[in-house]
Amino acid sequence: RPDAVFSRTTVRRDAEQARLIGVCAHAVMEQWDFNRPRTEICAVIEQTCRRYVAQDHLLANVTEDLTALFERFLSSEPYKRLQCATVLGREVPFVMPLGEGQIVEGVMDLMYRLDGRIWIADYKTDDVAAEDLQAIADRYRPQADNYSRAVASALGLPSLSFQFIFLRPGVAMDV
Repeated sequence: RPDAVFSRTTVRRDAEQARLIGVCAHAVMEQWDFNRPRTEICAVIEQTCRRYVAQDHLLANVTEDLTALFERFLSSEPYKRLQCATVLGREVPFVMPLGEGQIVEGVMDLMYRLDGRIWIADYKTDDVAAEDLQAIADRYRPQADNYSRAVASALGLPSLSFQFIFLRPGVAMDV
């Protein structure tokens, strides 16, 4: 049975690394000015990883993975769009009644205005192939619906736009 134990340990470590990459990527995006010189991203990544990654054996891997992720994302079309946008909020918390005594709580990664529209964006760090993007976006659709309802209700907006920004492939999916 040692193989079974090793297998579970490997999966747990990979899951922990994936979780840390997601936490760190969100922390980088929360503080990153989209018009800052791209060359400064490495310092922000390293500072963020030192803050969030306590395990020395994961620090180099998480830093390396995030560096590659942001190298691609900062060259992407969605990033160029964000550089033209007016940021309205980052890490915006909300609470919304859902009905029958239920509430929905969440934190919106980004709200911005571009071309006269209000957008909500949610960052995803999934390692996803282009052909699987729609299926992944569909899986996250309830999150998009809840965030959109919360913002539309709070701001009294008849409509707004929502997108998932997949950082790793540098693709945005409008929902």
